[in-house]
Amino acid sequence: METTKLSTRLLIDREVKAKAEAAVVANGMSISEYLRRVLAYAANGGDLSVVAAHHSGIHSGRPKTV
Repeated sequence: METTKLSTRLLIDREVKAKAEAAVVANGMSISEYLRRVLAYAANGGDLSVVAAHHSGIHSGRPKTV
């Protein structure tokens, strides 16, 4: 659920979405692949604060790696 909210927020704000897409594509994967990995990470008990930190970096214009 928390991952879905994070994904939805990324998709709502166009500026954030553009920055997120650029960061993900620069790392050589599609947005759908990125979201699949985030969901798989969460399903396996991953700490979503890591994903939130990445999201925070996108907001500030400094994408962080996950």
